[in-house]
Amino acid sequence: MSLIVFDLDGVIVDEYLPELAKLVKKEKEVAEITLLGMKGKIDFKEGLKKRISLLKGLSIEVAKEVAMKMEYYDGVVETFKKLKEKKHTLAVITGCFDVFEERLKEDLGIDFVIANKFIVNNGHISDVDIIVDEHKEKHLEKLLDNIKIDKEYVIMVGDGTNDIGIFKSAGYAVGLNPKDEIKPFINSEIKSIKEIVPIVNKLNNKNGEFDD
Repeated sequence: MSLIVFDLDGVIVDEYLPELAKLVKKEKEVAEITLLGMKGKIDFKEGLKKRISLLKGLSIEVAKEVAMKMEYYDGVVETFKKLKEKKHTLAVITGCFDVFEERLKEDLGIDFVIANKFIVNNGHISDVDIIVDEHKEKHLEKLLDNIKIDKEYVIMVGDGTNDIGIFKSAGYAVGLNPKDEIKPFINSEIKSIKEIVPIVNKLNNKNGEFDD
């Protein structure tokens, strides 16, 4: 069986921070920083810090409520159900936030969620505790040590430049509507998350090993 790792924003749900930005009327500013980050024009940590500074003062309960109400992309629920039926281990390693963790585990059967955390002061967002930056491969290494799976059995699904490091570390890299900047680092390109199922099936033979 495989370990299948997913990004969150742009892969499972739409971008989260822009939804929060709407509530404080900072959509344009957050969007500009997000775009720079996705294109690799700004350091991930710097970009995230800047975006969270624009959201400073927003209620953490409101942020959690937004996370709970965001719709999954078409095909997400059925895709994860099929992957769980095949006994694959599923993980999300994301620069997004842990306010999604409980929901992802309950709805989609995701085994591991590694994400950033809001720093909260008196019930309001004040800063960010950056756990996941553009070096997601560090968290993959720790996870593999924990679950005893070799890198060659890892399939990574992502869409942005902060996935490049983990794409390089995975046994197989899949870009979902990938940015041009990451195309040299992926093995397959898909337009819907539903397309991951036949890829996983093809890569795994009856012994749970990758085919040549």
